[in-house]
Amino acid sequence: MAEPRMHRPKQSAPLGALSPFVIAARTEHLAPACDLLFVSPIDLTWEEKHFGLFVIDAPFDEKLPERLQVAAGVGDFEFKRQLNSYWPHLRELLVGVIAKVTKEAKDGPAPERIASFMGAVIHKSIENNQRLTDKFLPIIANAVPLVVSWAGARLALAAIEHRARQLNATGMTRERYSAMVQALRELRLVQALLRVALPASSPFPELSLGSVSGHSATVAGVGVSSIEMLRLSPSIAANRLGQDKALSMFIAEFVNNGSIGGDAAYACARYGEMSDPDLDAVVPEVAVGFEVKLVQASSAKTGENLKPICHDLKKQLPEYFARGCTEVFFVTNVVEALAKQMVEVVKQEEPSLRDKTIRVIAGDPEHLYEELEAIVTKVNDARGDSLVKEASALFAPPEPSTAPPPAPVSESRSSSEPSSSSAAGNGATATVHTPPSA
Repeated sequence: MAEPRMHRPKQSAPLGALSPFVIAARTEHLAPACDLLFVSPIDLTWEEKHFGLFVIDAPFDEKLPERLQVAAGVGDFEFKRQLNSYWPHLRELLVGVIAKVTKEAKDGPAPERIASFMGAVIHKSIENNQRLTDKFLPIIANAVPLVVSWAGARLALAAIEHRARQLNATGMTRERYSAMVQALRELRLVQALLRVALPASSPFPELSLGSVSGHSATVAGVGVSSIEMLRLSPSIAANRLGQDKALSMFIAEFVNNGSIGGDAAYACARYGEMSDPDLDAVVPEVAVGFEVKLVQASSAKTGENLKPICHDLKKQLPEYFARGCTEVFFVTNVVEALAKQMVEVVKQEEPSLRDKTIRVIAGDPEHLYEELEAIVTKVNDARGDSLVKEASALFAPPEPSTAPPPAPVSESRSSSEPSSSSAAGNGATATVHTPPSA
């Protein structure tokens, strides 16, 4: 039975947001930025997803964490000492505010009313804004440097730990991670939230907060070790949080960027109803599909804890072939040997897939680029052949008719009839009669 012809999907994800990565993939210097697309968004989060997705730009200096720990220890000590010296002033103000709120309130701060009580305390403090300013401005002025040093050291240590977790989760080398971060910065796909700078001549770090455009005016001097926390731009994070569509969209945009004559690939393609599963990426003209699976901490995965993904593949891969694909790529960030093992397990457990072509692209952007370029070539060749056929049909000479020639018209003339001849002259016909003999 012939494979069904593959049609365009009814719905697909809008493209365009991943264009910077398509540009990077075609540029050797910026290509490391695409490594980010193979990292699970969970490995990029810092504590909570709603905080955003982060990468860290910091030198790999073995002594840097030691210096930061010393700075954090000194900051802890000085911060507590200063807080104790200022506590009498703070206590006096808070007691006065709480007393006023308690007097005005009908009920005291019972546990079930603690939230509303604290809100009233804050509101009363704002009413006493002038007193707060007069009382605490000198205290704040003296405490800020200590707070900055203490907070900067703690944030820098947390950032370095976050980077270490990312390296362990992805299996990236230090050099590859640094190249990825620098490429993302050059493409302006990250925002610098803050920088902690540790001068060589001082144990106390300096904290610099970034604006929307990052640190455009402030720079770290020569010989200064700096740690920057970079958050992915909202346009990229939006396609990575929730349903991670970024790699699927990149695949479709890469193919469309190289295809002549309009879009050929579609991301998050849906052929049926809204309740039906969508296909991560498809190229209908060449009947190729891409199923994308990114897992958290991919470098630590084993065959045993990949069973849930195999279960999903058994349900999702048959849908590609049912819609007309003749070849499907399984794109994942687990190691290649495990990815191939997963495909074999799925084929054994799902009979409809045993004779199907399922190829693996495992955590290697270069391998993905090569396959996508080959697909672009197939699309353009098919479109070129179609154009040649169409042009040939328009300008080809008419084919000779295969109908039989018309039968000749027979003329019979009686011998008793007078002979006559016709001569055409200026469109007229003349008849000449021969007179009888005498």
